[in-house]
Amino acid sequence: MRVETREPADTDVGARLDPELEAGEVRREANELSVGAPDLPGHDGLRSAAAAAARAVRREGGSIAWRAGSADEVRAIVDGTAYGAYDPGLFKKSYAERRELTLVVAAPTALHEVAHR
Repeated sequence: MRVETREPADTDVGARLDPELEAGEVRREANELSVGAPDLPGHDGLRSAAAAAARAVRREGGSIAWRAGSADEVRAIVDGTAYGAYDPGLFKKSYAERRELTLVVAAPTALHEVAHR
């Protein structure tokens, strides 16, 4: 998984929390991905939602974009996407041919360093 800090492009799949969806439910319409966040303490709900979003797009690859306003949100999105993008088939033959997943984090410039840690 690669991390980029920039504004989302038209080709990115934009991800967002949707309070009307059940926890862990993912709904995609064109390049928009809505995710239901579990009711967990702190930013764990966002982390779980980011993991669900990554699992939903990891087979096709491409880029998934989230917006973040705080360092805790950035960390939750990066951690959750890394967990969701993880592929246990590391040693399978076709692993090298898998499509790459890129996380795009749209956040204030002061938070860019947090995304790349």
